[in-house]
Amino acid sequence: MPALSENDDKFKEKQLQSAWNNTEPGTQIRTADNRIMTVIHPGTWNFEQGPDFKNAKIIIGGNEITGDIEVHCSPSDWYAHKHHTDANYNRVILHVTGPADKNEADKNRLPGIPSVIINPDMISEFPLTESEKFPNGRCVDFFSSCNDNSLHDFFVKAGKARFEEKSRAIMAEMIGSGTEKTCLKLMFEACGYKKNRESFIELFNRYWEYDDTCSSARAEAILWGESGFLPDPASSELDTGMKTFVKKIWTIWWETRVEARKEIKWVKAGVRPLNMPERRIAAISVMLGLFSNSPLAFLSGKTGNGISEKEFSRFLSDEIKCSHEIWDNYINFFSRTSKPSSVLGRSRMIDLSANVLMPSLHAYAAINRNNRLKDFSFDTWMHLPLPQMNRVVRIAAHKWFMPPQRLKKIIMDSASFQGAMYVFKNHCEKCHGDCDCCIVGKPVTGQSNIEQPNIECRSIIINKR
Repeated sequence: MPALSENDDKFKEKQLQSAWNNTEPGTQIRTADNRIMTVIHPGTWNFEQGPDFKNAKIIIGGNEITGDIEVHCSPSDWYAHKHHTDANYNRVILHVTGPADKNEADKNRLPGIPSVIINPDMISEFPLTESEKFPNGRCVDFFSSCNDNSLHDFFVKAGKARFEEKSRAIMAEMIGSGTEKTCLKLMFEACGYKKNRESFIELFNRYWEYDDTCSSARAEAILWGESGFLPDPASSELDTGMKTFVKKIWTIWWETRVEARKEIKWVKAGVRPLNMPERRIAAISVMLGLFSNSPLAFLSGKTGNGISEKEFSRFLSDEIKCSHEIWDNYINFFSRTSKPSSVLGRSRMIDLSANVLMPSLHAYAAINRNNRLKDFSFDTWMHLPLPQMNRVVRIAAHKWFMPPQRLKKIIMDSASFQGAMYVFKNHCEKCHGDCDCCIVGKPVTGQSNIEQPNIECRSIIINKR
């Protein structure tokens, strides 16, 4: 048989992943060290960097274990891919592989990590459909018994619980660190998304050390200087427009910088071009130009001019233009975008408003005992439109709804979207996909009406998990 090419090898690994994904809860498999393992939940298929399946649950030797699962064609691939030196794989609890080569000298070199051998899935079509990737959970029966309006209300209630949790957590941080500082830090962190949150927090900490950062030009220079991204203005790789911008920033930065520091570590692998950290730094510089260092004072001032909550939500989603005259046209200092694109688009602004600005304003109002502003911030949050769909809610749609397209009639605004995130993270993820320990899909006894009492009963889980 001819040797597999690299593409063939990846295809075979995808088949193994598909086979593992289709493992039924309760399936028992013998491990490489001759123990019986029971699969409670094979995990959620991960198509980004890191282990192939996240949030799995298995039982080995009577011990229930939760964590991640990695799939390889051969046992030795764990070391060949250097996972033993990668902290992203520290939570791996099981190594799933195809049949090992007989001559493989290091097939058992996985100390502390159980291993099982499975056969590839030769049935599924490739590329896989979304339904094949994310099969239904048991709660699909419950959700199918409820009408769209009832489910929308259910997720809005869950969204309110998420908002209140965020506001309480933010208020606690504000009491210790200050209101405006906390809000700004959260804005920086949110711009880091999943991969660069810690890096943006470090950038904020450095930015906050400077005394007078109210000047938008000076603030922008500090951001670029401390980020470590700022290139040599003499670089031949810079085009004319960017070279002018870089020279201007360097002029201010040389007069401002405190000291040379260790470079901030940024993650670019797996980040979409328009989400690169350079563009997000540009977005922060635009927001600082608008808010200065006092976003809460800016926002609360806007609410006092007779504007309604609905109008204010429209202001946040449609009227705040997070555009930069230079960076709308660049991915990084050396590469241009194919067409102009705002450094922070409408969907991201809705997301920032829902997760940071309105909960922060709510917490700020509570600290200052301003009930009018507190109610106004919550009601504005309730009027925010639907943001861009993310992977968590798409996965949830396949687990909960039949057909998954039903999502469009249920998750229709930011409040219900936040509720879907809340239910998935606090039930699907916390139960590690084990439907038996989750209250959402369990039948309600002693009720004559199959629909509304079910919804009301499950509303309890929003506040009593």
